[in-house]
Amino acid sequence: MSRPSAAAEAGLGAIVTIRAGFFEQLPVDDESVDVVISNGVVNLAPDKSQVFAEIHRVLRPGGRLYLADVVVQRELKYEVRNSPDLWAACIAGALPEPELAELALASGLRDPRITEYF
Repeated sequence: MSRPSAAAEAGLGAIVTIRAGFFEQLPVDDESVDVVISNGVVNLAPDKSQVFAEIHRVLRPGGRLYLADVVVQRELKYEVRNSPDLWAACIAGALPEPELAELALASGLRDPRITEYF
């Protein structure tokens, strides 16, 4: 017996759909999503440009991306980028903040803004 999703338990089952997929190939139609929420996922993607392209593809005009992710102050050294332990710790794939914004803009997303730092 399967357990109901958290969305269903919260009473949101009629308006929230949860689907399994890959972030480089989202299982939804073009311009079919109002909001994409990404919490600590983009830094794990080897092809971040493709992730942002997919987000742009699925967002409806006026749709929004809310992204919480790890960023670094400067480019990481080769040894850090190739460390399995640091990939698992969500560090090795992190980009400098300006580079992350550039990728978002290059994909067609508009007006990237940093609203909070933790």
